[in-house]
Amino acid sequence: MKEIFSSPAKYGYKLKAKQLYQPIRYSEIKVDTTINNLAVFAQSKGVSYAQLKEANPWLRSRFLPDKSRKVYYIKIPMKDDLYYTKRKFTTYKKEWVIDKK
Repeated sequence: MKEIFSSPAKYGYKLKAKQLYQPIRYSEIKVDTTINNLAVFAQSKGVSYAQLKEANPWLRSRFLPDKSRKVYYIKIPMKDDLYYTKRKFTTYKKEWVIDKK
């Protein structure tokens, strides 16, 4: 698998840049208080609970206790990147792409 990923065209995998998924961009929110309900928090930021959990796998429960007022940075996915767009982007691995069109 490593060899295929390092030289996909050599093994018959020919991709165009427009066929690749675009990476999701995130904004970060600084939090230093308890969040009692992460689903409500996510909704207030315009994303679903599942999208919030996917962006922040370190969140283990449905709430974020913070009695010591420690600072956390929570990633919020940008709404435009959650759905297919024709946004221009740079290819993660240039060797994966044979045609830029």
